[in-house]
Amino acid sequence: MPTISEHDALPSGTRLGEFEIQQILGVGGFGIVYLAMDHALLRQVAIKEYMPAALASRGLGSEVVVRSAAHVDTFALGLRSFINEARLLARFDHPSLVKVYRFWEEHGTAYMVMPYYQGQTLLQVRRGMEGPPDEAWLRRLITPLLGALDCLHRENVYHRDIAPDNILLLDDEAGPARGRPVLLDLGAARKVIGDHTQALTAIVKPSFAPIEQYAETAQIRQGPWTDLYALAAVVHFCVTGRSPVPATARAVHDELPCLRQMREGLASGFDCHYSESFVDAIDHALAVRPQDRPESIAAWRGELSGIVSAASDTAAPKDGAWSPQTVLMRQGDREPPPGHQAVEAQAYMTTIPAAGKLNAAPTWPQAVPKAANDAGADTAGNMPPTMPVPAPSSSSLTAASMAGAPAPHPNQRTGLRWGFVVLALLTVMAVWWLQRVAHKARPAQTAMAATEPMGDARRHASADGAASTQPTDAESHDKTSRAVATSEDTRRRHQRTRQEPTTSARKEDNSSTAMVDASDAMSPRKACAGKTFILLAICMKRHCSKPEYSAHPECERMRQQEAAQRPNY
Repeated sequence: MPTISEHDALPSGTRLGEFEIQQILGVGGFGIVYLAMDHALLRQVAIKEYMPAALASRGLGSEVVVRSAAHVDTFALGLRSFINEARLLARFDHPSLVKVYRFWEEHGTAYMVMPYYQGQTLLQVRRGMEGPPDEAWLRRLITPLLGALDCLHRENVYHRDIAPDNILLLDDEAGPARGRPVLLDLGAARKVIGDHTQALTAIVKPSFAPIEQYAETAQIRQGPWTDLYALAAVVHFCVTGRSPVPATARAVHDELPCLRQMREGLASGFDCHYSESFVDAIDHALAVRPQDRPESIAAWRGELSGIVSAASDTAAPKDGAWSPQTVLMRQGDREPPPGHQAVEAQAYMTTIPAAGKLNAAPTWPQAVPKAANDAGADTAGNMPPTMPVPAPSSSSLTAASMAGAPAPHPNQRTGLRWGFVVLALLTVMAVWWLQRVAHKARPAQTAMAATEPMGDARRHASADGAASTQPTDAESHDKTSRAVATSEDTRRRHQRTRQEPTTSARKEDNSSTAMVDASDAMSPRKACAGKTFILLAICMKRHCSKPEYSAHPECERMRQQEAAQRPNY
């Protein structure tokens, strides 16, 4: 990212309302910081001007102009973010957070007024040291910064720009850079401009930015652990005097030495004695994967104080070191042991990250007798836990076999269950469809079989009626003198004539039903009763090949379907 030249800075004596520019305090790739005099309150203040060197430059007078029309939108987005950052910082009031007095837009850009802090950056202070600082000095640095970050995190705001050059150590009566640390700007405008120009170096400082700041996904999200990584990287820099290995390189091959491994060398070479709880907490926050770090400021404070022990996965390597592929997982239905949030592994069954190698199998801390606590340390030189913790039973832990396959994830078991349910539903639907097709075919066959007997019955009834009427007509021609039958006799004779065809039809209908039942007895479907789906079709085809079944309508229909499916060449 290009830096701003002196030509682009406002000259001394420039007035911005009641403020008069006196000199330049700092120049960066995204802005200029001036020392100014507040003539209204008669005090010195620092004024920060939004001036991204890659996008804009100083025009006529005090105006800021965009270098190219292609950068207009990006410049405007950065400007809005700069103003939002000023408005956000004005809401907080913490001794280790930079305070914003006021902000405004003018000359095509924006300005924010802050207190004039006199001191040195942490980067300058560490370069002036001959050796690493002791633990007490580092704790005086960390404690107020954790308070400032906790103030931001309670409002769901993350700094995301913690680095040695962004921490100012104030001067006080004890001497230069002996006062409290102050976190400078959030770098919100830098992130917005970097997102739109695809300049990753503009978004992050590689040695102090965690992996999630390079590409945030659903599995790798930013949170309190993001700022904790950066702060732990700052402590690592203070101890070693060198910037840590970037997180992107560590994700491929981790070569960052952990403080636990260097602890003995620092004690013998520089007379710097760091406690186990301190170095373990720093190493824990420097884990590459976000889920392997402390999840909140409160959790990390507990590790730093020694109340909660950090999961030590970076012990010095030994011969035959244990290098596991899985970690222990506590069953979710059991309560965690009190005071040991850091050793819980209920959320992940996964491989050990590349942050270090375990040299002993992870175990739950054992209860320590009071006498042992009073003694201070055990024979192995390890600090006992300050809170007695009951060891859980072996049944409450599930360990993945190192030689075999790991236990299936609960989501995998849920997916298998749903797969079996869907398969069962498809099978039931297929059986129902086949039965429905079979039931549709049976009424049609029964109706066809009953149609012909009923027609024969009607023909027989007609013939019987004609035969019964012929003798009556003959008697009327031969015997004229015989008395005409009464109307009652005639009516009864007609009733008998109508009832005879009905009785005949019923008899024929019963005989046709018997014929259908006889034909159903030779039905290939009844012969294959109890079989479904593909087995039913195979069984019916086998029976239809027999002479006694071949004339059945079911067999005829199957032969027609096979003929229709057979390709014509």
